[in-house]
Amino acid sequence: MKPVNFYRALAVLYAGAVFVLSLMPESGSPGYGWDKANHFIAYAVMSFLFMRTAVTSNRPFVMTAVGVFLAVLLFGIAVEFFQSLTPTRHADFRDALANGLGSAFGIVAFKLLRNKAGVKRCL
Repeated sequence: MKPVNFYRALAVLYAGAVFVLSLMPESGSPGYGWDKANHFIAYAVMSFLFMRTAVTSNRPFVMTAVGVFLAVLLFGIAVEFFQSLTPTRHADFRDALANGLGSAFGIVAFKLLRNKAGVKRCL
């Protein structure tokens, strides 16, 4: 399997897992405090994976980054909307904000890691 196809499949599977887990009923168990960190991390990883897939194209990096950011942000907003349709979950604009911030962080992290000399070949 080509590396691009591997990362594309990984990114799509990851997004699917985030979607499914986001719509599952809450367990009701006590949380670990601020769940916005979970949103931030999940969407940072998602953006990083999508950047890894999309950056192989001939588009300039900024265009790719904006496209990935908007796609992941809209995905997060859609997840929040679908949560509002379930009886056990609710939508929260702060979750969508954490998703967007995480997405931006994932893109910046990808750029910083990609600029490192030793990492450039594998990213």
